Amino acid sequence: MLAAPGQTIVYASTTRLAARTKLFDKWWPRLRRSPLREAFTLTRATGAEALRAVNGSTMYLLSADEGAGHGEVVDLAVLDECWRLDASAEQAVRPAMATRRNGQLWCLSTAGTERSVFWRSKVDAGRTVAELGLTEGMAYFEWSAADGADVTDPDGWPEFMPALGVTIDAHTVAADLAGMDEQEWRRAYANQWPDAAGGWHAIPKDVWTAARL
Repeated sequence: MLAAPGQTIVYASTTRLAARTKLFDKWWPRLRRSPLREAFTLTRATGAEALRAVNGSTMYLLSADEGAGHGEVVDLAVLDECWRLDASAEQAVRPAMATRRNGQLWCLSTAGTERSVFWRSKVDAGRTVAELGLTEGMAYFEWSAADGADVTDPDGWPEFMPALGVTIDAHTVAADLAGMDEQEWRRAYANQWPDAAGGWHAIPKDVWTAARL
């Protein structure tokens, strides 16, 4: 927002309420405590929530449905918690960036479940781009535990938890490991998908794969 004047940014999460909570309860208090506090103002009106910068840049909240972004011109679209979204979220923002020379779409999420078809397609595409060494069109960043890694060993957590010690402490992670379902903990903290986390309980993976050939 501060990099250039007049930028339009949209942010979407699983629901508009979730995005509103993130803006009001997480980002805004941190901005108000920071050296940037005089550079931003907040609009709280329901349905018109916005973060505005002194240079004319504005961030709006977006409903993650297919028609939400049409008719707008957007420089940056951020889709958060993509494991809970579907392809309509991307369809809502891509046309809005078509006329912007440097338009960017950021998709952010931990690993999903078997229902996270949209996000899994993005992860698979990103991994393929990285493996092929392509350097245009897409940037892909992933922090996750390797398949077969002992994710219960705290000494290995920094390798796949970049937020450890910054936004979350090891004590909280350990408490959740003790209290959560292991597969869900692996998804939420180790960024492992159900298949990588050993989620083939009803039908072994090799049997399933062989049956598809």
